[in-house]
Amino acid sequence: MRDNNALKDFINSVGALAEVAKILNDSLKRQGFNDRESLYLTSEFLKSTFGERK
Repeated sequence: MRDNNALKDFINSVGALAEVAKILNDSLKRQGFNDRESLYLTSEFLKSTFGERK
């Protein structure tokens, strides 16, 4: 049962991360950034927060 809870926690974490990325992206667009710019800044935020694999 413990593995099942860990999986649910992981899935919830991924969902929360997706929500944060969506909120950030939408906010950037409202501030006047175009799609390409907002996507770039959102991806850079995620990389800086979670580390980019090299």
